[in-house]
Amino acid sequence: MKNMLLPLSFLLLASTLTLVPETARASGNPVLDVNGFGLLPGVPYYMVSSQWPIGGGVVSLGGDINGTCPLDVILLENFCVTGTPVTFSIASGEGLFITDSTDIYISFDTTSNCTNETMVWMHESFNSSSAEFLTVGGVEGDVNTIFRIVNLGGSFVSSYKLVAYKLSSYDLALTTSNVGAVFDSTTGIRYLALTETPLIVEFQVAYGSDGLKAVV
Repeated sequence: MKNMLLPLSFLLLASTLTLVPETARASGNPVLDVNGFGLLPGVPYYMVSSQWPIGGGVVSLGGDINGTCPLDVILLENFCVTGTPVTFSIASGEGLFITDSTDIYISFDTTSNCTNETMVWMHESFNSSSAEFLTVGGVEGDVNTIFRIVNLGGSFVSSYKLVAYKLSSYDLALTTSNVGAVFDSTTGIRYLALTETPLIVEFQVAYGSDGLKAVV
């Protein structure tokens, strides 16, 4: 990816964490972008993945799998194509940083032609399918719109996965499921859905200090 900085070393990460308030660190470890800065609510980011073969690409708003509204969350394979930035908001309304214990809403930083459709991510099933795909049009506060970012650890300090909250069909207990990518051979598009294998992602600030879009 053009102009994408490599994740910082562990030593630099340690110094970066000193910039995060103790109150934020006490409620979880801060989620970092590819430059080592903590994710902030309301700031547009590109969500990118270098995971191959099924996962590499840039998350974007795409047409619905059935050709109707609501629109889907997809993974563009070509890194030369700009994805759609996302913003995060904290479900509790409290906190300055996004941490790995923060329940969040995710929204695309754009608009659509679908009438009265929000850009809030949600997951739902279609056509009696067992898979639950991610779409937009969610209502903040509903269980199927709440997500959390989980640090995968390892040598890449800015590698994360998304988990989505859902109600168990067995006893209605609140559980979580990984967010991954599902390839549809009919459309040739990779759709984000609730899967066993997670999509590994990183976050890059979408706009520079000059207000121009960053290059992915």
